[in-house]
Amino acid sequence: MPPRPRVLLFHPLPEDALSKLARRVEIVTVGPSEGAAHSERRRVLDSVDGVLCLLVDPLDAAALGAGSHLRVVSSISVGVDHIDLEAATALGIPVGYTPSVLAETTADLAFALLLAAARRVAEGDRFVRSGAWSGDPPAVPSEPAGQTAPWGLDFMLGRDVHGATLGIVGLGEIGRALARRAQGFGMRVLGWSRTPRTLAGVEFMALPDLLRAADFVSVHVARAPETEGLLGREALALLQPHAIIVNTARGGIVD
Repeated sequence: MPPRPRVLLFHPLPEDALSKLARRVEIVTVGPSEGAAHSERRRVLDSVDGVLCLLVDPLDAAALGAGSHLRVVSSISVGVDHIDLEAATALGIPVGYTPSVLAETTADLAFALLLAAARRVAEGDRFVRSGAWSGDPPAVPSEPAGQTAPWGLDFMLGRDVHGATLGIVGLGEIGRALARRAQGFGMRVLGWSRTPRTLAGVEFMALPDLLRAADFVSVHVARAPETEGLLGREALALLQPHAIIVNTARGGIVD
């Protein structure tokens, strides 16, 4: 019986996923202290047939070349900008990834962050937990609040989301999923995409025009040389003073 393929894991997996994988391959792990040493990681790479990694595991040409037996690399991610695809292609190593797996989930998170920022949810939570909330209006409107903050019509009011304008930068799967959520809140939805497209209920326009018009901007473009620093100083200066940016894409897209 031929030996089972050896697969390197850089990070722990949930128990059910680990047990399924273990039935098919021999699992090799690199502990935190070993993982920090490039020499140890490359030594292990030279002894495995496959690698299962995450976004935080850069695999450059040198790392891929260290795996003389390496036959496949797979990343638990939608993006693969942490893997040198040209080097993998040159070495004949196929690269797998997990497209679409978190599109709806990420759109949920992006809209949750938008709502939380607009309605000052985290700020209000911190304030109440600090013990500074009294909950009672002052007896006389001009009476100082003292050490606690009274209830008031505009206290922690935040801003409306319904009826506001949302600009979506990148209309891939996640951007389109976010557009559907925004439409449910009665928002005007603007869109910009590197790939020309049409989408019901979305007004497509040039990026500068989108930034000028939006109350909220949500970023969903893939990281690439042409999108690195896409929202830099000049672009950000176009935003309205009250605009809020939500970035669930790569950090380097926003300066």
